[in-house]
Amino acid sequence: ILPQYKDSVMSHTFIYVPSYFDFVRLRNYLKKEDISFASVSEYSQKSEVSRARHYFQKGEKQFMLFSERFHFYK
Repeated sequence: ILPQYKDSVMSHTFIYVPSYFDFVRLRNYLKKEDISFASVSEYSQKSEVSRARHYFQKGEKQFMLFSERFHFYK
């Protein structure tokens, strides 16, 4: 899926990751490949969450990584 990330269909993609270890691996991969993304996990501070949501909603970030544990705990 990710090799096709430049496709216009993938321009605003929300990625829900069930495992924190997979979340970290995917986050590190996106950083390494210099792909525009925002991420939210259970360890994110409230200001980081707000900033990430804002960037994603405004289209400034192409992907939004969201951990299952964040959804459960917050």
